[in-house]
Order: sequence, then structure tokens, then C-alpha cells
Amino acid sequence: MSTTSREFSERRYSETEDPWSFASNEYEQQRYATILGFVPHGRFRRAFEPGCSVGELTARLAARCGFVTATDGADAAVEAARDRCSGLDNVDVHQGSLLDAMPRGPFDLIVFSEIGYNFVATQLIELAHELASRIEPRGQLIAVHWTGASPDHVLPGRVVHEILREHLPMEHLHHENHESDDRDGFVLDMWRRRESTLASLPHVPQDLRR
Repeated sequence: MSTTSREFSERRYSETEDPWSFASNEYEQQRYATILGFVPHGRFRRAFEPGCSVGELTARLAARCGFVTATDGADAAVEAARDRCSGLDNVDVHQGSLLDAMPRGPFDLIVFSEIGYNFVATQLIELAHELASRIEPRGQLIAVHWTGASPDHVLPGRVVHEILREHLPMEHLHHENHESDDRDGFVLDMWRRRESTLASLPHVPQDLRR
């Protein structure tokens, strides 16, 4: 079963409410804190978080951004995220896959975290262009992915970032590698859309489309 499929996501959430322990895992808390270090209060008006899962990062982003649009492919995850963000009037959580129903935007921040390794390389290249096209001039994209190995992942986290650095048509601003000798960590990269570079995005060749 494809890890990008709705059926895969629904199966994982049917087994446990928070299958990746986003609410409690120490690694996840460090990931959130690192991401939020690049999201100062009041800097971003409209953020997009695909693959929001149970909404832990969503709620944190909402405390710093004007409005957050969050999506997930699993209905159970969407319900959990809505519950988590129920007291926040600047969050919209709905079911949707990046491959089928990406919000139109525009956004001035996209947080692409723990989701890129669910796609094959050709899909990820196309998504890089689609995501960039929804970012306002001077808007930013932050990507963060685990560098460990999982049988559920199509691509390793490091490869996801190598592909993004090569194909995302934005200005690369920052790179961090959060790993230690005794355990896996995560890699973070940040990009900014230049004022004029995306007036005409490079066409994605038909043979790279899903």
C-alpha cells in the first residue's frame, strides 16, 4: 500500500490516535522548537502546513501567524487536529492530499515537515514547483525531515532535501543538520521567494508528472 494513499493514513490512525507520537515524543518537541525559531511572532500573515497530523505543530504556528491552513490525508487526523485547535479562530483544518487538492494560497509561509519522504522523486520535484507557485514574493518555505530510516518512507530525509535544494525555484537561505553520534536527528532548510523569480516558473516536463 502506498504511503501517500489515504488508505495507508487511515489504517495508521485506526491503530492508534497519534501513530507517530507527535504530542509527546522528545524528538518532535525539539523539531517544533527548531521550526518556531524561524517563525517570529507577527512575521507571517498566512501559513500553510500540509500533513498536519494531529495538529500539534499547527497549534504552535497559529500562536505566531495570522492564519494557518492545515491539511492531512486522513479523516481521523483531521478530526484530531480540529480538536487540538478547537479554541483557535485563526486555523482551518481540512482533509486533502498535496497530490490531489493543494490549497491555492497565496501564502507567505509554508512548513513542509515530515511529509516529503512519502513521495517518489518525480512527484517531489513537481510538488516543489507547485508549492513555490503558492508563495508570495519574499514569502518563505521551511522544510524539516527526520534523517533516520523507516520502511514506510519512499525517500530518505536527506534525499528529500537534496531534491528540494536542486529543484525548488526559490532562494536558499539556511541549512541546519540536527544529528548526534548516538541517534538520528533531522535536517532543516529554508528558502525565500525572490521578488521577481517566480513570475514564470519553469515548466515541469510531462515525463516528470505523476
